[in-house]
Amino acid sequence: MRKPVKTAAVLVGLGVGVAVGPSLGPAAVYAGIALATLGVALSLVGTSESDLVGDGTGDVDSVSVVDRSDSGATERRRTRQRPTLSGLGPRVEQILRLAEAQADDVMTAAHHHRVDARRKIVLVDDLRSFVDGRHAEVARTSSTGVELLDRYRDRRLDELWLDHDLGGGDTIWPVVEVLERAAFDGRPFDVSVINIHSANPAGAAKMAQVLGHRGYRVRVTSGSTEVGYLDSPA
Repeated sequence: MRKPVKTAAVLVGLGVGVAVGPSLGPAAVYAGIALATLGVALSLVGTSESDLVGDGTGDVDSVSVVDRSDSGATERRRTRQRPTLSGLGPRVEQILRLAEAQADDVMTAAHHHRVDARRKIVLVDDLRSFVDGRHAEVARTSSTGVELLDRYRDRRLDELWLDHDLGGGDTIWPVVEVLERAAFDGRPFDVSVINIHSANPAGAAKMAQVLGHRGYRVRVTSGSTEVGYLDSPA
């Protein structure tokens, strides 16, 4: 099997796999269908690969046909000219490389999507969100933050991101008190890491001191580029 045919077959299989793979999500269906279609088209081209790559010297092939008479006394030569696709070979290779690169991008994005979907992340911030669009549950007030945290009373939480000032006189302290009380009672929340991304230095330092004292793993990430204002504040 020649190289274009092999690559086309790989693209067909990859495209079908992406399109029907339930773990990749519906967003991957269109990319999968496109890859499969490209693979079928290239397989048809690959079956006549001998027509795609010429000798590079021109767009016509000279074919010599020798006819001999019964007596062997005369010979006649005639030349037949036919069009070729000799200049298409490098373009096909370029298309194949581009398609393979796009397929790799699709698979990488799908992998990251599956990983992010499995991680449990809670963000408490009145205005900011994750700039990379990662999957997270977001609370804009301390009361909503307490409600979200209660859902993880007996569940593992991979990341908890806390701002200090939540607007309108609201602060993060009701959430901190829930965490502190649970640890004091000997049943701390199962949180892998608490990221304090507040731009309030004094508030961030106090939060880190209280939560660290209760045994939580705390990181102060003030100024983190992972969170930001996705929409202009009103």
